[in-house]
Amino acid sequence: MFFSLPYNAEGLIWDCLDIPDQKWTYSTTDFTLRYQANASKCIDIPGSNTVNGNTLWLWECNGGKQQQWAGGGY
Repeated sequence: MFFSLPYNAEGLIWDCLDIPDQKWTYSTTDFTLRYQANASKCIDIPGSNTVNGNTLWLWECNGGKQQQWAGGGY
């Protein structure tokens, strides 16, 4: 969850509480996960570094591959 919304806020796994900080929209147009309270912010991989264990953070949506997410057809 992102209780404060500065850029580079790190994400945490947390129980679902149905609060604004846990509401996201998936865009099938650009494959981004956007924060519902501010659609200009996306889930992002810092430095585009896909190494296992890297942190995800909130960042301005910019169309980069580090912000594109695709499911496995589930």
